[in-house]
Amino acid sequence: MGPRLRRLRICLTLLLALLAPITAAQPAMADSPACRKPCSPAVEEIAVAVVEHDGRFVVGLRSPDAALGGLAEFPGGKVEPGETAAQAAVRECREETGLDVAAGGQYGEVVHAYPAEQASNGRAFTVSIHFIACRPLDDGQPLRSPFRWAAAAELGQLDFPEANAELIRQLTAIAPTAPGRSPD
Repeated sequence: MGPRLRRLRICLTLLLALLAPITAAQPAMADSPACRKPCSPAVEEIAVAVVEHDGRFVVGLRSPDAALGGLAEFPGGKVEPGETAAQAAVRECREETGLDVAAGGQYGEVVHAYPAEQASNGRAFTVSIHFIACRPLDDGQPLRSPFRWAAAAELGQLDFPEANAELIRQLTAIAPTAPGRSPD
């Protein structure tokens, strides 16, 4: 081994020795009250199926014990590794409502941070939500509770999470011409 390589190896060994106590302490630091604000949580990728048919949308109510409990919601959930947002929206809609849908365009993406008071576990969280326009493959297929069809005009009267505010404004304003649907 040459002198340069030997020096590099010594430097790397010293560097790793210096960093070891810091990296070992990080999980404990992230959970400490003093570090909750500076140590931001990872952003959770969420896909939401905005299912529209004849000016009506699939909506449900979140479980009272879930994060944002009791609020209205569109079907959706976490994007799994190797899955696109559109694939996740279709999967989550089928799992939650029993409705098979086809994904169309995307209404947009919203990154939103929720404070600890709005979380079921008392910890702040951040989500990146992909709102995917979907249509039912069989519009006669029944929905599982707590999901139902709601008229576009009703959406503005329901209590949705803050991250949905702009989408709700869009849907109540342009419901007859939602993405992936041509005007009648």
